[in-house]
Amino acid sequence: MTGPRNTVGFVGDTAALQCRTNESKWTVYWTKGRVGLNIASSTRGVYEGYPRLSLNDSTDGQFDLVINSTRSEDAGTYACIELFDHSAELVLLGKYIFTNLLLALP
Repeated sequence: MTGPRNTVGFVGDTAALQCRTNESKWTVYWTKGRVGLNIASSTRGVYEGYPRLSLNDSTDGQFDLVINSTRSEDAGTYACIELFDHSAELVLLGKYIFTNLLLALP
């Protein structure tokens, strides 16, 4: 699992937070903040309430979170997390990377 530690952009622009994985059988999640606010998953897409977000998963192993028309409140720490889901039991075996989104005024 790979991705940059920091993504830098300007308020109002589009930001793409990159996440690459080789584990096709695992579920991938994007969360914001250290408390784990789920905002997207590979099985459900972007959750309701986040109209400016989308996922770019056009190639195998790609799971980028795209934030359109960024706002200052979008800055912060995001995590791309892979979890292995074994039948009905969620096994807490996983990998994760943290990415800081840093935004400046244009």
